[in-house]
Amino acid sequence: MKKIILSCVALVAAFVCASTISAQGVKVHKTDGTVIDIPASQLDYIEAYDAAAAGAAYEGVWKMKSLDTDADAMGASWGAPDDYPAGKYPAFNAADELTIANGKIIPNLQSELKNFFIGEATYTEVGTWTLQGMTKKELTLLKVKGVNRNFSATSKSDNDEAYIAVNVVEDEDADEAGKNLLEVYLIDYVPTDFAATAVMYECYTPDATGCYAWMSGCYIQFTMNQVGNVQPVVKKAYESDWVIKSLDTDADAMGASWGAPDDYPAGKYPVFNAADELTIANGKIIPNLQSELKNFFIGEATYTEVGTWTLQGMTKKELTLLKVKGVNRNFSATSKSDNDEAYIAVNVVEDEDADEAGKNLLEVYLIDYVPTDFAATAVMYECYTPDATGCYAWMSGCYIQFTMNQK
Repeated sequence: MKKIILSCVALVAAFVCASTISAQGVKVHKTDGTVIDIPASQLDYIEAYDAAAAGAAYEGVWKMKSLDTDADAMGASWGAPDDYPAGKYPAFNAADELTIANGKIIPNLQSELKNFFIGEATYTEVGTWTLQGMTKKELTLLKVKGVNRNFSATSKSDNDEAYIAVNVVEDEDADEAGKNLLEVYLIDYVPTDFAATAVMYECYTPDATGCYAWMSGCYIQFTMNQVGNVQPVVKKAYESDWVIKSLDTDADAMGASWGAPDDYPAGKYPVFNAADELTIANGKIIPNLQSELKNFFIGEATYTEVGTWTLQGMTKKELTLLKVKGVNRNFSATSKSDNDEAYIAVNVVEDEDADEAGKNLLEVYLIDYVPTDFAATAVMYECYTPDATGCYAWMSGCYIQFTMNQK
């Protein structure tokens, strides 16, 4: 739950019925008829608890209501109804469900829609997409990774990324006001098992966005009832896309710490590279690195937040400690550690030099590795000796620090 400090006005909104505000205090009239009387002397500091911020309107658990473009209608569009055979083109199945939330699409499908949504996929909202027709619609465009663009039970596409468009509308037929429907448009696939005539007539030709099935008579549309909610996951401040700004502990500084600058040779110890990027989100660290940092972050890794870690120095800092699995603790291009788990520490600070207020920087501290290709003198002098947490490179002159801009 998220704690918020409420003003008198916000306090009124936090309760289900109106309240009366006066110089004497606040009277909150509850739906059960009772009244809470809060004296003015207590209004300086009122705490209330609110649920985490709501996610996007399309996030929830959805169950099939209708297949709006069925085989007969699609076949009639191209004069070849036999091109949409049962068992290959989707048929309506009332049990079909999709859960869309927190960057994931989780299918529970019995119909042939499972030949597109082949398993758990990830999505990113990338803007809007205009549905052409008698009435134009601005839809939300999602880039989805982990689908089969061939829309086939037997043939899998080389590219598993595709776009879908979604639109939330109020269900005017519902007994209860505020019930939502989700319109889903599959606007980016090239069928393998059906629609041969449509393919022949170039129905599946990309538009300006690259979507292949965008035109009427090609895209598949279905509508779903909302049957559940999914609690949004509130992102941590460090969860974002980051690009390197500075290497704060370079080879010269680290070599000087141990009187052996030759121990930090180019090509082995990291050198600043302005193209280095990290994506940290949804329990994964995805590196896009050109510098020798790729010898530690060797590929997609997973992380778990395990607490805080105190950086010692003239000014102590409480950093967030992440346990990362899928790294090379040897920090080497040629030698791989037996243990692929290590700790890193991260810290988010506001970029005071940014033109726009609220821009963040990410400080990254590699505090748990034992180098193989550099720092022989530091190793000899037991720089790499674990602290109480088990981190090996925790002390100044041993850990590697770099700072990243938020993209």
